[in-house]
Amino acid sequence: YMMTLPDGRTAVYYANDCVGTGDYPFVPSQKVQHIMMHIFDTQTGTFGEPIIASNGTKHQSRDGMPIVCRLSDGGCVMVIEANNEKDYVFVIQMLFSEDGIHWSEPVTVYRPTLPGYYCGAPFVTLLPDGRLAVSCQATQYSGTTTGTTNTRNSVMNVLISKEAVTMANCSGISTESFEKVNPNPIVPGNEGYSVWPGMCVSGDYLLCYADVGYNTATGTTSSGIYLRRALLSSIK
Repeated sequence: YMMTLPDGRTAVYYANDCVGTGDYPFVPSQKVQHIMMHIFDTQTGTFGEPIIASNGTKHQSRDGMPIVCRLSDGGCVMVIEANNEKDYVFVIQMLFSEDGIHWSEPVTVYRPTLPGYYCGAPFVTLLPDGRLAVSCQATQYSGTTTGTTNTRNSVMNVLISKEAVTMANCSGISTESFEKVNPNPIVPGNEGYSVWPGMCVSGDYLLCYADVGYNTATGTTSSGIYLRRALLSSIK
């Protein structure tokens, strides 16, 4: 994921599960994963040295799929999926940074209400009033139908923070800070396996979109990109 840092430079973020030794921030095994970032140097036209934004080895977590956006007061928020909570396949965690380079420790903002279910592939965007909208794909609310590969179906979930989130109050963020929006905006139906979601604010609307894959007897196939929108005035 790429974004403009508060100082105007461009940064790229990605998940790293490269196992090895040497100078690169390798991980000891693919059971853990770092969130990495590089900053673009306009003078050399290259990206700089790797920086660990979230240390998966330290967290004993496969930290993955980072998305970053700016807060209303100029700081930065990152969402990731993490698997360091017992009984949960993945949960959604959030980190904060004044500069987009030095990040806080991750805190869980969304987990299934029942063990064994999955939520991952997060996205975060800023609403005009300073609240955050967080989305993910999740299996708990998809119903009981499974595909021919016998894998739980996924739907797109959207969470809205109860109040504006800033660097001044981000230390108090938790699962209690967000409310789940119903109904789910992207519900694939029977055999809908992967729902890779994103969001953006456009005019008076919050747009929710997702690439949807379906279970088949031989694997997962994409059925296309789906989009729905909600009036910002209806998101209370």
